[in-house]
Amino acid sequence: MKFFKLIPLLFISLNVLSFSIENFNNFLEAAKVNEYQKFYSNCPTSEERFECKSNDQLELVLKLLKNGRANKKFAPKYPESEIRRDRNGYVILTLKVNKDGVPINSELKEAKCGQGDINIQKNWKMNCNMFVSAAKKSIADWRFDQVLINDVPIERIFDHKFTFILEGSTSSELKSQIVDLPNIEINKINYLLQRSDFEGLVEFSKNRTNDSSVYYFYLAQAEEYLGQISSAMNNYQKFINKTNIEYFHFNITARQKLVIYYYENGQYKKVIDLLQSEFGNPIKNYLRSSNNKASANSFYTLMLLGSSYLLEKENLRALNEFYFIVKNIDQHKIDDNFKNIILENSKNNLDYILKNISS
Repeated sequence: MKFFKLIPLLFISLNVLSFSIENFNNFLEAAKVNEYQKFYSNCPTSEERFECKSNDQLELVLKLLKNGRANKKFAPKYPESEIRRDRNGYVILTLKVNKDGVPINSELKEAKCGQGDINIQKNWKMNCNMFVSAAKKSIADWRFDQVLINDVPIERIFDHKFTFILEGSTSSELKSQIVDLPNIEINKINYLLQRSDFEGLVEFSKNRTNDSSVYYFYLAQAEEYLGQISSAMNNYQKFINKTNIEYFHFNITARQKLVIYYYENGQYKKVIDLLQSEFGNPIKNYLRSSNNKASANSFYTLMLLGSSYLLEKENLRALNEFYFIVKNIDQHKIDDNFKNIILENSKNNLDYILKNISS
């Protein structure tokens, strides 16, 4: 994978770089009150409140403040019948937690289960009673920290996802990319790549996309090297659309390239859409990789995501991305000059959010 070039960023110039945890916490405390008041204004009575949609923005603020976390929790027991059936699954419960942090009600919002990768969910079903039962049994004994608004503990409603994943059953855990093509075709692709015969790779790939969606990736890769950027990005997007998160490592590469392309062209909502997933930001998941170049590319992509959120006036989500970068980048071995550019940009944007934007 080629290393990304630096492109113009949303960079807020300040006289003094003064990002501090104190400013950060003060900003979030004010945002917490604001988001909680919005929630209650839409849910005027206690009877109606449990029917209201949980406030995602409030939950993001609480997460950043480390408020309301479970201080006593137990992992649900993996149902033995589902282990025998080799099934993964997830359960989303809508929880009602009282002022003391005790769960007093839970309702099923969503559940799916089946064999194979939890990110792909091929042929998964919604009849997952054993998983639901395990999740509900577990949550009954959980306890959460209190959440205070103006020093008064509050009752709150939010969604919590339980995931049940058998070890080694997701594509992101694989150390090498598995491509389900015949050996003769894999050998041909490698032959063309080793000789930088990108015209040949285009011809070989474009007639095989109906056989396997992974050929959209090879087609895009070849077109990119040939300077056919618009067509390449179109085929990277087709690859993502048709494979979801399958071919995990190829998929991440395609997303990183598309983020840069969409950002350069001012398509900030497309940047955001690329990096949203019900199982979390795929780029953050990819940072588990020990590959230095992959880590640098990943942090660069997250910086563009933060800038896109800021340009779309989603200030709390922008703050979340920039704070993640500042907090985590030193844990990865990245070229110091590149790291400093990312770090300085992120800190300046954090300062801008904290000082100049009212949520």
